[in-house]
Amino acid sequence: MLNCLAAIARPASPIRERIEDIFWYGNCPRLILTFAEEYDFSGKEVYVFCTSGSSGPEKSGQTIAEICKSANVHPAIRISNQSDDEIKAWAK
Repeated sequence: MLNCLAAIARPASPIRERIEDIFWYGNCPRLILTFAEEYDFSGKEVYVFCTSGSSGPEKSGQTIAEICKSANVHPAIRISNQSDDEIKAWAK
């Protein structure tokens, strides 16, 4: 059995359009990587964020940016106490 944390693990992806990422040990789960490697992100906007109180979004944001080279990947942020206006400003 392949460990789900193994760098080579790539489970089948049912995702087709929208990624709502979760963090798994400080990085995005392998399922997200499967999707990101298969999907054409040309001209797409990608916003990486987390709501975690422990792991930050930096590593996941870096990983997504490396895989989604044809997309405009925005800086990753942690959303915790931001106002709706702050979040909307980040997402523009």
